[in-house]
Parts: sequence; C-alpha cells; structure tokens
Amino acid sequence: MTKTVLIIQARNNSTRLRFKTTKQFDGKTMLEYLIERVKNCKELDDIMVCTTINDIDDSICNICKKLEIKYFRGDEDNVLSRYYESAIKTDASIIVRLTGDCILIDPKIIDNMIIEFKKHSCDFMDAFYHGKGKGCGAGFPDGLNPEIFTFDALYKAQINSISKEEKEHVSGYIIKNLKCSKYNIPINEHAYNNINFKTLHLSLDTADDFKLIVKILTKLYKKNSSFTVYDILDYVNNISY
Repeated sequence: MTKTVLIIQARNNSTRLRFKTTKQFDGKTMLEYLIERVKNCKELDDIMVCTTINDIDDSICNICKKLEIKYFRGDEDNVLSRYYESAIKTDASIIVRLTGDCILIDPKIIDNMIIEFKKHSCDFMDAFYHGKGKGCGAGFPDGLNPEIFTFDALYKAQINSISKEEKEHVSGYIIKNLKCSKYNIPINEHAYNNINFKTLHLSLDTADDFKLIVKILTKLYKKNSSFTVYDILDYVNNISY
C-alpha cells in the first residue's frame, strides 16, 4: 500500500534568523501555523517534523508534542541522513518535503501535486509556474514550493551522496541523477502586474520576511485559515512597490 508522508525539516539554529520556526504571532509559533495549514491536505497519510538532536531544538519537539505530530531528531549537518531516517520511521513510500520556513504553503497545491505525481513515472516533482508576467519562467516563489519524491529515490540519494553539498541538501542528488518532473501552476500574467516573480520571496529567512508573513497572516488567516496561493499573490500585488 502506498503511504504518502509530509516531512517538514526544521531547526532553530538558522544563521540568517535564529529561532525562526518558533517565532510567535498572535499566540502561535510559525511552525504551528505551518502544521495547521498542512493538516488540511486530503492526500496525506501522515505528517512528521524532522529536526536535530541539539538542545536548541527542544522547543520544536515540544510544539510537535502539543500538536500530536510525530518528530525525529538527527544530525544537524547531514540533513539527507536525518531526512532518510525520518522517512524510515514513517514507512513512507511517497514523501512530500517542506522546510520549516514555508509558513504560507498552500495545502491545495500539495494535494494537486500528489495526485499528479502518482500519475507520472518519475522519481521527483517540484512546483513551477507558467505565464507571461514579469519573471515567469523562474521557479515558483521560495516558500510556496513543495517537493515530492519516492522513498526509493531518497534511498538512492542516501547511499550514493558523497559530497558535503549533497548531504546538506536532501534533493540535490535526486535532481541531478534521477527522473524529474514539474508540476505547472498557472499564473494569470495580467492579474499581478506589480509582482516580479523572479524576486518574489515568501519563505521565512529574515526579519523582513517575518514582517511580511505577519502582514499576510493578519490580512488572510482570520478570514480563512486555508487561504490559497492566489489569495497571497492578490495581497502581495496590492502592497508591492
């Protein structure tokens, strides 16, 4: 039986913004918002958080306990190994990968990607948008871009990755060596004239990112906690420049 598991890699010791996943807004941490969003996915069988053995990440584990979410702790630097061990613990056959800074991820995009992934004979799929707006043709905005791959692909990466870079980045070996596909997300180029998609950044990496994410949550979350990528783009388009 195919088991689809979403694994979120998260840690507090980020060089650009420490404790970013446990930063709070309106009584909730960023990780809680993220987990709450992905719980709306209908195509997932399980969710796990993949963090490190460092004491600094105890707070991440406490959030998981509070939300009754599984977690695994492993080596901070060998992210690939940590991720592989997490997948084994969940008995996953299909894995959706998110990082803990993807607070605004759209659960509908994840569901649609899983459905498409199961139709394709590929090892890996990531999100891509198409259209004719400014920057269209670049990858989907950072923070809104899940990855999906098979456990077999992850296993191949685990046993064949040699370089430090391959061990630090979970999907690096897979993208370079295995069969990859793109999930196309349509963008109406006429609807977002104020957005340059080449520079649009919606993940939580800096203090400025946190301010923008708080603005988006303030505007959209209370109306509908399952707001979509298009709701985000509509809002960003109206505040840009």
